[in-house]
Amino acid sequence: MQSKVAVAVAWIAAVSAVSCGQQPVGSNCTAVCSAGLVCDEASGRCVVDSSSSGGGTGGGSQAAGDLPCEVAQVLDDACLSCHGAALSGGATVRLVTRADLAAPSYVDASQSLAQRSVVRMRQSTGAMPPAPQAPVAANRIAAFEAWVNAGLPAGSCQASTDAGAGGGSGGGGGTVAPPPYDGGVAGLPCDVAAFVASKCASCHRSPPTGGATFPLLGRADFLAPSPTYAGWNLGQRSSARLHDTAMPMPPTYSPQPTAAELATFDGWISSGMPEGACGAVDAGVPDAGPAPTTCSTNSFWTSGDHGSGDMNPGLACKTCHASKAFFKQYPFSGTVYPSLHEQDRCNARPPTGTKIEILDKNGNVALTMTPSGTSGNFHSSLLVSVAMPYTARLTANGRTSTMTTPQTNGDCNTCHTEQGKNGALGRIVWP
Repeated sequence: MQSKVAVAVAWIAAVSAVSCGQQPVGSNCTAVCSAGLVCDEASGRCVVDSSSSGGGTGGGSQAAGDLPCEVAQVLDDACLSCHGAALSGGATVRLVTRADLAAPSYVDASQSLAQRSVVRMRQSTGAMPPAPQAPVAANRIAAFEAWVNAGLPAGSCQASTDAGAGGGSGGGGGTVAPPPYDGGVAGLPCDVAAFVASKCASCHRSPPTGGATFPLLGRADFLAPSPTYAGWNLGQRSSARLHDTAMPMPPTYSPQPTAAELATFDGWISSGMPEGACGAVDAGVPDAGPAPTTCSTNSFWTSGDHGSGDMNPGLACKTCHASKAFFKQYPFSGTVYPSLHEQDRCNARPPTGTKIEILDKNGNVALTMTPSGTSGNFHSSLLVSVAMPYTARLTANGRTSTMTTPQTNGDCNTCHTEQGKNGALGRIVWP
């Protein structure tokens, strides 16, 4: 096995071999900088060469300053337009800092996101960055991979103050601040803007929440290419999802659009999404305090902690059992409800035939559970094996709702509370 010193030497040699480095120009400079960067005498760091025209990143690396400049430049040029501080284009993970890259991959927990990045840059099908962006040059991937193999050693590249705000090309020097977000749906016709604000923006905001992976706030968002359907833009996919009976948007538990609203939106999409001049509409969720709660069945569990599969619906089962019934810490458990803000201990009474499926990291059904017809509670056996991270889907009334955000905690009600936590909007709701 190579020593850490040998690996580090190999990394330095690899980086030197693949970069047309510019030597230090001042007495305080010790860094060897790649093309387009120069060593700043005052800080001793590599910064963008303000004397060059074009080809830079618009003023310093937008990646964090704890990365080597060669690594930061790859992120700037190929990753941060989507994997920046504000996710966009369907990206679900940030790739801004060394800590981001060291985090485990959702797809393969045995690999870091840095290792997965190398795999995605090298693969022939579905490579990152996606077309029409140019692929990362082989020598730059080699330098990135050498850094990964060396254990992700810290660097000292100059970071801008707007980490992740862009990632595209620009000329000149100095930090370029991102344009201020206007808080609304600029560029849309007013009737379309009203539809987006009422039916889309609660999740497809900036940054996205509630399981959404990209914003849908402005005309540019809808014109962007779909990350999952080649040849489609997000406007076309949005129109299709609005009419999808199996996986509809908005979800079935959210306010549904009227026929007139659908016709307005579909007409705008089919006409090529012409620009409108509506004023800004608040794209966030107003801070109106907790949402009103209800109990749709008007029936509650009243027997306290008395042992039963129907006990305490809505409460976090595994968390409670850890202190009161440690021998019954089911790996997967929760409660399904008819609406988002059902009260704790409310009996849900789900439809006959309701089922919850747990899908492993490869998308295979690893576990199927049937909720109680009285409480809506469900749980796995005590001994289950699921390749993490998992996702879930819920089927009821002949329809299916799918959870797309990978998870590792099977105590579902820790997030699916009355008001929702950690990105969940509220309860697990059957379609």
